[in-house]
Amino acid sequence: MVQIHMSQLRKALPEPRLQTRAPGYLLEIADDELDLSRFERSVAGARQALSQNNPRKARELLASALALWRVPALAEFAEPFGRHEAGRLAELRLAAVGEVEQADGGVRGLAVSIAGRIAAAAQAGEVPVSSTVKDIVAGLGIAFDERGEHELDGVPGTWSLFTAHI
Repeated sequence: MVQIHMSQLRKALPEPRLQTRAPGYLLEIADDELDLSRFERSVAGARQALSQNNPRKARELLASALALWRVPALAEFAEPFGRHEAGRLAELRLAAVGEVEQADGGVRGLAVSIAGRIAAAAQAGEVPVSSTVKDIVAGLGIAFDERGEHELDGVPGTWSLFTAHI
């Protein structure tokens, strides 16, 4: 079965990108062809932009990095290697979403800015969360109501918001 899929993949790819190597196969790709590499470069650029006091550029870079994600990562793999790597990738994504700096006894950064804007969209008695938080706590039995797409002042794009029932 695997050989059939590999044969089909070989036909779809330019030669000689897929090679047979013991104990399996090797797919050669350039660094810029891998979403994870582009994600990591964008996050590193965002951190540098923050260190240079350029939060607008940092937000743009983080937004482009997070746009590469299809949550949850590697959901189609039930094998142990898939679960392990999926956990590692979820941590990378969470770290990017949670870019927070501590300074002068307080906190600042993109995550704090976004959290404040999400909280401002709440009505009395609600616990508002983004789709990121909803994805992170998936499987914990927390129920959510959709609040729709919202534009958050000073944050690129639209954000799916939810109300958590805790």
